[in-house]
Amino acid sequence: IIMAAPNGKQWQPHYPCDYYKQEYKDCTSLGNRFHSYYVFGEKPDCSQWQKDFKACTTWMQTRTEEAKQELLKTEDRHLRQKYYTNPVWQHRVSPPKEWYLPLQNPTQRPQQANATSSA
Repeated sequence: IIMAAPNGKQWQPHYPCDYYKQEYKDCTSLGNRFHSYYVFGEKPDCSQWQKDFKACTTWMQTRTEEAKQELLKTEDRHLRQKYYTNPVWQHRVSPPKEWYLPLQNPTQRPQQANATSSA
């Protein structure tokens, strides 16, 4: 069974299979392993890139639903890591209290204080 996309075209992976192959190759390279060991103290786990490449090639050859679901899961995980991983601050669930109030300009505060103290 060939899956059709909503627009009538056949579903295709977001990235070509060569992308996953290249990412696996880059991950297993000596330079990347050295960098990961230097920065994180451990070698990188490249098994997911290899699984992604195998799922992509399986999809391209057989068009099985299992390979398609594996690729969709992988692409979702990659997007979440890309857009929602931020070690600097936590994402808000709701806006801060009094978000609607105008912001105070810090450059105007000292001038207002000086104007009131001289009057």
